[in-house]
Amino acid sequence: MAVDKGTIFVTGANGGLGSAIVEQIASKAELSAFYGLYTVRNTTHAAAFASALAHGPTHRHDVVALDLTKLDNIRQVAEGINVSLLCSLPVIKLLVSVLNPLYRLAFLQVKSRQYAHLS
Repeated sequence: MAVDKGTIFVTGANGGLGSAIVEQIASKAELSAFYGLYTVRNTTHAAAFASALAHGPTHRHDVVALDLTKLDNIRQVAEGINVSLLCSLPVIKLLVSVLNPLYRLAFLQVKSRQYAHLS
């Protein structure tokens, strides 16, 4: 078995943009040589992600459930990834964070409220 070139870490891999990125990774030989670490909100309801992976040769990957609305879940997943990096996971060479636009909008609204007193 060939050694992985590194890890590509994609959050939001089941969404429209995320699954398109996964499809590109799976379909290009130079990218599928990397280990894939993909997060989806619910691993049992990830049809778009599964379909995207089917567009190319099988490459080594893991799928992790990550709900970005739950801070405890984020911390738990981050701790697991840190342990994996120390033990066996190839070094992360590319991080693609695909957030739902509504999350981004909500984040920006919260941030703007936090700093409203400065303007």
